Amino acid sequence: MTAQIIIDRMFDLSDETRAEGQRRFFKTGKGEYGENDKFIGVNMPSLRATIKDAHAIPLDELEILLDSEFHEIRMAGLLILVQKYKKKKLYSQDEMVAFYLDNLAAANNWDLVDSTAYHILGDYLLDKPRETLYDLASSESVWFRRIAIVSTLALIKKRQYETTFELVEMLKHHKEDILQKALGWALREVIKKGGKVEGLGYIEKNKLSLPKKVISIAIEDLSPIEKSKVRGA
Repeated sequence: MTAQIIIDRMFDLSDETRAEGQRRFFKTGKGEYGENDKFIGVNMPSLRATIKDAHAIPLDELEILLDSEFHEIRMAGLLILVQKYKKKKLYSQDEMVAFYLDNLAAANNWDLVDSTAYHILGDYLLDKPRETLYDLASSESVWFRRIAIVSTLALIKKRQYETTFELVEMLKHHKEDILQKALGWALREVIKKGGKVEGLGYIEKNKLSLPKKVISIAIEDLSPIEKSKVRGA
């Protein structure tokens, strides 16, 4: 399979009415986080069906997809990379992670980040130093910063929480809504995935400096009594 075959199949599935809704949903207006992103109107079930057997595509062909101006085509490329990473065929995980990092600009909206970051980068760093995450967290790009914190979901599943707390500390002063939601999500996952004591302890220690939105998302699965206790009510 080639990139052009995938692109042609995607355009065969395109729908302008759906594309218009996607442009609104993903905030592509002037000054919004997805400003100028382009959509062709392919839904996710159709996209996934199109690429289900594409894991053998070479990386140079995959790069064509990631360089596309169209959101769904970049998504297709990123999801194929996740497939390739999990199958561990043709390329080593070292090669695929390096490729992912070289092409991070393709992941320039929250769904593109969330569909890939912890599946590839987070998984890869389970038993490795985490400098890459701290470098990404220092980026001017809100999407690189979101990649850093979302990648820790893989660590959280293995009850490795400290990197999440350190990144929240680095990122909590940023005002972007799309980043604060990710910080809250990561802390909520700590609480849900075996780290309730550690997660609530971190929030209690830092609740005066944590944005209210981050705390609200982090504790949304707690009981009303627990929520009141966290908020000090």
